[in-house]
Amino acid sequence: MTKEVIFPEFIAESDEALVLVLPTLKDELSDLFAKFHNGEEISYWFSWELVMVDPDQFLIVLDIDWEEGTGIVVGFTPEMWEIFRTVTSKQHLLLMCDWELVMNGLAEDINSRDDFKPYTLLIRDVNQGLWKLLEQAEELEPDEQQKEIVDYLFEVLGKLYKQKYLLH
Repeated sequence: MTKEVIFPEFIAESDEALVLVLPTLKDELSDLFAKFHNGEEISYWFSWELVMVDPDQFLIVLDIDWEEGTGIVVGFTPEMWEIFRTVTSKQHLLLMCDWELVMNGLAEDINSRDDFKPYTLLIRDVNQGLWKLLEQAEELEPDEQQKEIVDYLFEVLGKLYKQKYLLH
């Protein structure tokens, strides 16, 4: 099954989480959010992948799936990779599907409604699996065009990259 890659419209950070706004997912994930709001526990899993789109173009994708779901794939172009400096130090990722929460603020929505049910998905320990990105990049045998982008990936994952070599 082929999944459509969704790109964040807005990226921010809080003390503990990287925040991505993906309003195009609101309708697609409405069944999942309904289960959350009914108090159901949902088991999910995710993985980070380095994907070569063209010989000189790469994407980093976050593939998220859950039981009885179709899953989602969030894509990050090299222009967005700067956020990975933050991802390596944050514990969680917050996927927000509602611009209202960003524009009006979370506190206002909580105070104004007793039935506050945000279209938000929390991915815990999101920095797990980033090692796989490093391993994929290390296995590449890049040509001159690719080398620049691969070197940039090592740079933005620098904190993680240094930890890897300190551990060995």
